[in-house]
Amino acid sequence: MQHNLMAVILLIGLQPVVHAQKYSSGDRHILIKIYQNTDYVRLQKEVWSEPQQRYVRSDNFQLYLNRFSVALQMRTPKDWEQELEAFYSNEAVSIAWEQKLGHRPSNFSTRITFLSLQYELLKSFNTADKFSFLLGGGVSPYFVLLEKTPYSTNSFPGEERLIGGTININGHTQYNFRYRWVIDLNLRLGLCDFRYQQTHVANPVLPISAQRSDSFEFKLLPQAYTLRLGVGYRI
Repeated sequence: MQHNLMAVILLIGLQPVVHAQKYSSGDRHILIKIYQNTDYVRLQKEVWSEPQQRYVRSDNFQLYLNRFSVALQMRTPKDWEQELEAFYSNEAVSIAWEQKLGHRPSNFSTRITFLSLQYELLKSFNTADKFSFLLGGGVSPYFVLLEKTPYSTNSFPGEERLIGGTININGHTQYNFRYRWVIDLNLRLGLCDFRYQQTHVANPVLPISAQRSDSFEFKLLPQAYTLRLGVGYRI
């Protein structure tokens, strides 16, 4: 009887410790997340001007709310967090395509294929039982394919391919509202963007070597900002 009473007292005394260990920074866990992305980007497009009879470059900022992505976050033994995010699109014009390709001529129908990964390495700063703050950097390799089909016989079909990447600064605020459920609000700022672009125009009049062109571009501090709101489940 005395031993049973001591066991009950010991279990009751250990409850706060067990509860605290659920959110201990030393725990290893895997977090599956779904993000809604709010993208704010400076766009440069070429729009056909009837009075001037030529393409005129426009420059403005636009807001996008309809981009979703999935991510996997894993904690390392030294309290660093790693996150891998994947994004694919073949309908909506994505934030990266808008900034990289520049314009979509109105006399062409276009089809877009966009693939992107985002890898982040973050340091976790736990200031409360339910809140975590993470700060670090990331790299985002991407691939874009733009296929253009002309509406008239006066133009020729073509395609543009982009292979590149961005280097970013990332900051996260996470709220553990249940043991397994997390809300993640984070901001991504671009430090630099680099890309290789290949353009092909199927003009039979030109030799094959003249139908293709290649270029490489590096941009420091691209004006593109992404605010992500995600819900995660810990496994």
